[in-house]
Amino acid sequence: MMQGLDCKSGELASRITKQAFEKGLVIETSGSEGQVVKCLAPLTTSELQLREGLRILAECVNAALDGAEEPELAGVNQ
Repeated sequence: MMQGLDCKSGELASRITKQAFEKGLVIETSGSEGQVVKCLAPLTTSELQLREGLRILAECVNAALDGAEEPELAGVNQ
């Protein structure tokens, strides 16, 4: 199972993946400018694991957006 989150900014995507890795979630960036957060969950992922991974990802996205210094990044969550 693969899904991507287009962050419109490689810098934002990098902040998200770095924070996620520090919390035990292994995700990576892709895209021509590294702007996509790529999630590659095995088909054997349990519902509990999926929910926990999504919770961590959401937490990291929110934290990265709260720390956004560029004006266009600050408006991404609106």
